Amino acid sequence: MKETILECIHLKKKLGHRLILEDINLTLNSGEIYGLIGENGAGKTTTLKIITGLMKADTGKISLFGNAEKLSESRKKIGALVELPALFPNMSAYQNLKTLCIQNDYSYEQIIPILHETGLNPNNKTKAQHYSLGMKQRLGIAMSLLGNPSIVILDEPLNGLDPSGIFDFKNLISNLNQKRNISFLISSHMLTELFQMSTKFGFIQDGITLKQLSKEELSGQLLTYVHLFTNDSNNLYKIIQSNYPQIEMINIITDKEISLYTSDKKIILELLEHFSSLITDTQYHTESLENFYMRTISKKQKEGIL
Repeated sequence: MKETILECIHLKKKLGHRLILEDINLTLNSGEIYGLIGENGAGKTTTLKIITGLMKADTGKISLFGNAEKLSESRKKIGALVELPALFPNMSAYQNLKTLCIQNDYSYEQIIPILHETGLNPNNKTKAQHYSLGMKQRLGIAMSLLGNPSIVILDEPLNGLDPSGIFDFKNLISNLNQKRNISFLISSHMLTELFQMSTKFGFIQDGITLKQLSKEELSGQLLTYVHLFTNDSNNLYKIIQSNYPQIEMINIITDKEISLYTSDKKIILELLEHFSSLITDTQYHTESLENFYMRTISKKQKEGIL
């Protein structure tokens, strides 16, 4: 059984008269890569700031490594890159890390291995202010690895990266997770990339945690998206509506094409068996993480939770 190393319980936060967080619940276990998903303004950054101690919750509880007391001591085991990397622009990568070692009384011996690990050249004298965005993100991650943290928290680290930078970032996180057993908490609105690298997901909206799911649980809840090609869209649409009211979404695309979402694959097999004269072809797809998120929000709104 995995050890719970971070737990947020009913976090609430107001800024002035504005309620930023209403009910945030989050559980990170050892070895997980947790993708924190929410639209801009959903409360992701505020949640991360509270976890790292940059901000204080009004109510609720945080537990680190099984202990809700002495959080300042436990936070020393957290590496974080919240919002923009706090780089020293006139220093090289090596000098940036050395300065942080001096400030935090870390050993210099870890600098070169970390730079190699994050794909940075220790001998490169280029100042950080001249780095590309991808290089700055690498340096920010390198800085967060100082002190051998058990948890690394990254806030929107994919913003502005080109496809090559995103690919390198995903490989870097995967390698650090597997080789160092570092647990990651990563917020992002780039859901396709987050889905590819994460092993657990938390969905928040308007400062409320809607769901927490493992990747396996999430995959089981993603709907099958099917295009049915037909000789008569209107007739097939009426048949499906009459016989399968449990189908969550069905749309006429053209007079010869219908799309529908369902988590029950038996429905598609029944349609193909009983109405083969109407259906000329099928194309199967899996619902995107973006669509799942929007569907979850819509459901919670109907239930009156949001």
